[in-house]
Amino acid sequence: MKNQPPSYTSFKLLTSPPVGGDTLWASAYEAYERLTPSFQKFLEGLTAIHSSESQGDRAAKRGFNVRRADVTFEHPVVRTHPATGRKMLFVNAGFTTRISQLSTIESDAVLRFLFQHIAQGHEFQVRYRWTENAVAIWDNRATIHYATFDYLPGNRHAVRVTAQGEIPYSEALNAEKESMYRNSRKFVVSFGN
Repeated sequence: MKNQPPSYTSFKLLTSPPVGGDTLWASAYEAYERLTPSFQKFLEGLTAIHSSESQGDRAAKRGFNVRRADVTFEHPVVRTHPATGRKMLFVNAGFTTRISQLSTIESDAVLRFLFQHIAQGHEFQVRYRWTENAVAIWDNRATIHYATFDYLPGNRHAVRVTAQGEIPYSEALNAEKESMYRNSRKFVVSFGN
């Protein structure tokens, strides 16, 4: 959870559990493009609050270390990819908590719909069953990923390297901020479950 979320992620599984621990990816492009044009237009003018609080709470409940304090950022619901120029959804059930421009009831209803749309969009998802020393590299900006936590008491240990991305940008909201894409990148290495 960052103001400048990762662009690319490289993930190598060092220890694979006997069962579970799969990762699912959904195409954020397809999730957006399969919405009606009217709903796309409605979403393009909105921003959402992204918070790490629930991630930290879930990690603590599972017995994992919580590595940093909670952070909150506001990002566009529909962002523009800096390399492709394509629009995509930028919401995730794990950290998107509220749509800023809507009432709580409206925000909850729209987010519930979007989360369900992504979770049930099997035609734009892939599921990967990890094996030891397997490596995956993905564009974090263009995918929504989820690791299944169905492997306990087994162990899942990995090394992850991420390249810092740009501040999420929406052509519809910030046409004048195109220069944000020119940010310098840095690599972040973390070891975790």
